[in-house]
Amino acid sequence: MVLTYTIIAFIGLFIPTIHQLIWGFKAKDRAAINKVGLRSGMIQMTTTLLAYLIFLKIEGANPKLAFEAGMLFLVSVGFVVIIQHLLLTLKQGKL
Repeated sequence: MVLTYTIIAFIGLFIPTIHQLIWGFKAKDRAAINKVGLRSGMIQMTTTLLAYLIFLKIEGANPKLAFEAGMLFLVSVGFVVIIQHLLLTLKQGKL
């Protein structure tokens, strides 16, 4: 049961990065990329809180691990946003 909850928590933490990858590349301008990035960041913070609460309920689990993994995935969302901005700049020929 512990393994099931752990897998569910980490899949939940990975969903915002996938969200940013899908919807961020469909965006046509910087404002749309930023809007999707903020939405992904909010989803990431929410899933981090949920994973933290799940890990608090699991006996013997380390809730700090859920927080650290959540922050790591939040940074990955930020890197995806930066890459999307760079690709948009290259596509528009402004670089």
